Amino acid sequence: MAKKDAVGCVAVNMLYKMGAHVVIIGRKQERGNEILKELKNKHGNGSASFQVCDLSAMDSVKDVLIGF
Repeated sequence: MAKKDAVGCVAVNMLYKMGAHVVIIGRKQERGNEILKELKNKHGNGSASFQVCDLSAMDSVKDVLIGF
């Protein structure tokens, strides 16, 4: 993940370990796949998915939101 001690990464790890489904958003699918792999290698009952999204582009954000 990004910085291992960043608030977002800590929250994702905690929620995943508690059994939550976490949705990770980022610009690069390749990096998203790496993050998902890291999560799945950890113990926990959670699940995770990755959505490609450029948060600096409103159309990209809208596309992700429509998918929910």
